[in-house]
Amino acid sequence: MHDIVKKGSLAGKLFRSRPFKDGEEYRLTKHCIRTGCDGGELLFHTLTGELVLLERGESFMTARKELAKKGFIVPAGQDDLRLADEFRHTAALIPPPQDRIESFTILTTTDCNARCYYCYEKGRRRVSMSEETALDVAAYVSEVSRGGPVSLSWFGGEPLYNIPAIDLICGELTRRGVTLKSHMTSNGYYLTPEIAVRARDAWKLEHVQITVDGTEDVYRRTKAYTERDGNPLKRVLDNAESAMDTGIRVFLRLNVDASNAEDMKDAVDLLGRRFKGRENCMIQIAFLSSFADRVHEFEFPDDAVRCYFSLLERAASYGLKYDRPFTNDLAANRCIADSSTCEVILPDGRLGKCEHFSESELIGSIYSPERDMNMVSAWKERKTAEDMPECENCPLYPRCINLKKCEWTRNGCPAYVRMIRIRTLEEQLLQKYSNWKTSNARGNTRNETE
Repeated sequence: MHDIVKKGSLAGKLFRSRPFKDGEEYRLTKHCIRTGCDGGELLFHTLTGELVLLERGESFMTARKELAKKGFIVPAGQDDLRLADEFRHTAALIPPPQDRIESFTILTTTDCNARCYYCYEKGRRRVSMSEETALDVAAYVSEVSRGGPVSLSWFGGEPLYNIPAIDLICGELTRRGVTLKSHMTSNGYYLTPEIAVRARDAWKLEHVQITVDGTEDVYRRTKAYTERDGNPLKRVLDNAESAMDTGIRVFLRLNVDASNAEDMKDAVDLLGRRFKGRENCMIQIAFLSSFADRVHEFEFPDDAVRCYFSLLERAASYGLKYDRPFTNDLAANRCIADSSTCEVILPDGRLGKCEHFSESELIGSIYSPERDMNMVSAWKERKTAEDMPECENCPLYPRCINLKKCEWTRNGCPAYVRMIRIRTLEEQLLQKYSNWKTSNARGNTRNETE
């Protein structure tokens, strides 16, 4: 047996190995991903983050002592879920590296020039940030970040529907000596070449996420822009290319459901031909959630999984990348909502923890030091296997954080989500194994020549 990836840093501190005991009944832990490879079988412990290779000819029986020591096989009576909950709880208690607010999601407006049928903000008030509030936001960010560097996420509505607010916030922070970087979620319609240069230089924009809902006809129907002139998809892709030319990374997010799955294949071809090999062009695939309006869900989970990976493979054939970071450590938090270093600032200066909630579930205001700590705590509450029975035997449970207030898991965890995550993880493990094998081959070659 070979170690491919060692335990994560947290597991290395918390995990206590237990020697194998003859006569005791053992079983494979629930939290193990198994996948075959050319050298045998890979085992990944999703709680400890350790990846090992069982070579051909080895078995669970012959490697039982080492597997027990590493926690891959456990006493039959062990409560895997309780152990995972203990680890997850400990990870959540680890204080952030810096005791200050350092990340801000800023809604410059809740208005938008698109009228996407699936938008979760439909029916909410359309409010834009005033110049006075923008300057107050900059002063607040400077104060609570204690002069340290900050990360700004521009959100909406459509954030570029209120460019003056972005200019004022970034200009004032720069005047105050605050180091900033930013990213944006946008439909891209107003990200003109001139604005892209300003975004790079004045807003320190590093990347932007732009949604593509299909080819021209599907895109036009989905977005239903208030502007009726020209070809909106062409305009958005022209703007995306201009942003790439300035050095800004562009994440093209493909929003998919059963209604546009076939058309999305042609959309990927369109994007592939246009952006083939662009180093700062990334593809993201997201299934529209059932909490949105008029979403057509896939009838069977397997259909969604096939759609997902066929689109990825299609994009890869053009050299378009898909960012899938691998980590072997447990996460301390799910997202900005349960992070103590992040806040959401609404157009009127009120504060929240999740950008999906612009009229409720708020925690305070930039104009007052008072905070609703009960609401802050509520955003940190996590679901367990008792809340989501599908977690009971899911190998991903230790690495998965679901918040009780989050709309994305309001109806539980869809089977296709688990299937996609497991298959994605298997591919990452195979890549880790391939890297390990290559590294060993190079090492052997050096030894032979010395």
